[in-house]
Amino acid sequence: MNRARAETERGRKRMDGLPNSERTFSILNMRSVPPDDATTRARIRDAAIELFGRDGFRETTVRAIAARVGVSAALVLHHFGSKDGLRRVCDDYILAEVEKPGATIGNGEKPGASANIRDWLGRTDEHRPWLRYIARMLAEGSAAGDHLFDEFVAYTERVFAEGEANGSVRPSSDPHMRAVTLTAYSMSALLLERQFARAVGPTAAGGGGGSGAEAAAAAGAAAAGRAAATTGAGVETTGAGVETTGAGVDVTELTDEVVAAMALPAVEIMTHGVYTSDDLLRATREALGRGGEAP
Repeated sequence: MNRARAETERGRKRMDGLPNSERTFSILNMRSVPPDDATTRARIRDAAIELFGRDGFRETTVRAIAARVGVSAALVLHHFGSKDGLRRVCDDYILAEVEKPGATIGNGEKPGASANIRDWLGRTDEHRPWLRYIARMLAEGSAAGDHLFDEFVAYTERVFAEGEANGSVRPSSDPHMRAVTLTAYSMSALLLERQFARAVGPTAAGGGGGSGAEAAAAAGAAAAGRAAATTGAGVETTGAGVETTGAGVDVTELTDEVVAAMALPAVEIMTHGVYTSDDLLRATREALGRGGEAP
């Protein structure tokens, strides 16, 4: 107990230069926690995900997170021990949420998989704080971002290992590097979301006419509503990832329509690959001195 308390105190002293009175409060009142303890903890976690994603881990202070929730900085440290401890909880929460669809979608063989995919693809705005958090952590080039990436790699490697065992995933010459490569490809959508949004365009979601065009039009109308504060002349970007010009509305971040447009080509690549022959694979094996390996 004394060791745990000492570690917690060291974390407190590192964070934000809290005054002794607040540190003393946190130590001496470990049991004086509001009845809605679990809810308060979740609200602190969600505020941290939002602020870490918006301002970065280094720039976000415990005080700022506490102010966002309307609690004291000491209470934040009571729950999480330090800012690093809070970040680890954020990581674990996001990873757990990302893993949830696997239970209801799997490799597409689960009952109701299509409906569950449709539901997941339609929740981009709900997931946006997580997306920004992941992107910011990775872009910062910090140990925190490295840890988060490694956790996603471990999850991907585990999923593919289970797939190999049940016959739904092809074996790999290097399972770990396959997981690293596919994780990096997946994360690129978060770091290059503007480019993905530009490729889809404001009217191209869903492949053009019909329901896709209607969905894009609805997205454009919603985006225009979020961008109501912008002027018709020139270009201005709002916090909603929307740029307006005199010609209309361009989405500059991931939306439900952008994610839906990306989904099918990505799954096609995962399922069927790209090339119709293994010539390039064989040539690469030979170039690396591994020509004797089985296809």
